[in-house]
Amino acid sequence: MKNIAFLTLFLILQLTGKAQQPANSHLTTFYTFLDSCEINMDKKQAPLIGLSSSHTDGGSRVSPTYLEAVRKAGGAPVIIPVITDGGILRQIVSQLDGLVLTGGTDVDPHWYGEEPLQQLQSIDPARDTLELKLIKLAADRNIPILGICRGEQLINVAFGGTLYQNIPAQRSPGYIQHVQQAPREHGSHAVAILHDSQLADILQTTSTRVNSFHHQAVKEIAPSFRAVAFASDSVIEAIEAWPNRPILGVQWHPKGMAGDTTIQQLFRFLINKAAIFRQAKEMHNRIVSLDSHTDTPLWFNRPGFSFGARRKNQVNLPKMEEGKIDAVYLAAFIGQKERDEASLQQAVEKVTSLIEGIYQQAAAHPGLCGIATTAEELRHLKQQGKKAIFVGIENGYGLGKDITNIAKYKEMGVTYITLCHSYDNDICDTSTRTKNEWNGLSPFGRKVVKEMNRLGIMVDLSHASEKTF
Repeated sequence: MKNIAFLTLFLILQLTGKAQQPANSHLTTFYTFLDSCEINMDKKQAPLIGLSSSHTDGGSRVSPTYLEAVRKAGGAPVIIPVITDGGILRQIVSQLDGLVLTGGTDVDPHWYGEEPLQQLQSIDPARDTLELKLIKLAADRNIPILGICRGEQLINVAFGGTLYQNIPAQRSPGYIQHVQQAPREHGSHAVAILHDSQLADILQTTSTRVNSFHHQAVKEIAPSFRAVAFASDSVIEAIEAWPNRPILGVQWHPKGMAGDTTIQQLFRFLINKAAIFRQAKEMHNRIVSLDSHTDTPLWFNRPGFSFGARRKNQVNLPKMEEGKIDAVYLAAFIGQKERDEASLQQAVEKVTSLIEGIYQQAAAHPGLCGIATTAEELRHLKQQGKKAIFVGIENGYGLGKDITNIAKYKEMGVTYITLCHSYDNDICDTSTRTKNEWNGLSPFGRKVVKEMNRLGIMVDLSHASEKTF
């Protein structure tokens, strides 16, 4: 009770401004100034831009020029330390609105399947691991990414491209000097930019001079990317994934040319894209979003399947978190087979088994999701930070010819039933491989629709013929 009373008194003093102030007048002035910088709720907050750090003497470091370039462009820079814990990095990246991959050491060639050449310089395995994870986590969320020098090279590697480990050793004679001796703010050579590229739109030019501090470079371009800027010796100087992804990489160091307004457009572009991304996240915090049909249950019988694991080409909980999706309909789909009594009974059993599997997957991840049958339950789960799982049946073939199965499925949490799929069934005609068997709804189908309406199950007309509709 004493602890509670003390805490209450402390909070009252804080709220009334009576808490003990620092005795040092200079510190008091400092804190007074800080209080004057509190968040203005009427003003949009600067997008949060993560910067990957170098690994120096066991510590994490970012050049102040990167921080200043982001700040000048309107972003709030934050340094991402060299740690490789995937869970922590996922938590960090989920807060970001943009990502800058900074310059630094060589990329280890084993990441693109090559043995190191003698001319390979220092590598940093911990940093490679960090930044490859950052790229994956950011790209999964469609977070805007800007790669600089090493950052551009690593983006190319992360998406399946390769590098020149050493330009002089691997290119034919005639290459220009890519490691300048002049100060960083000096543009030592020109690059030609493709006129139809996003980079040309950003810089408003198809040619510019850049500083150059690299002996590695992009060799084979990664799938889904294209090279958009070249030095006079044809070395690739920039890559982009536009318009499919907001990912851009440049071989030079724009933060070292902060006084160059053309080069600074790169950072402004990143911040603008990050601001839009931030708006999208804020919108998702306000609304409820639902994916009304996924076929993930078809994967339930695969060895080791888990709805909590990120799988390619299927909706799952990690992807829902990345995409800010609040709810999903998992469809208990049954393909059309014979319509004799035995086959229909097997169809009912199959659908029942799929629904039970949906419940099992949800129960396996109680901290991440829950079954919902109403909009209110969806909102409640969202407030708890969980994803809502709705259950639907795709193809009324799974009802068999027993009208009481509708009530059974209602009890199992089903909130919509798709009347048919690609073939006519005992309920209605399909829009696909139809024989116009019923000229729309069958007599049984009319009873099905009436019973669904009575029980409050939505009638899904996907795949149904026009006459059925």
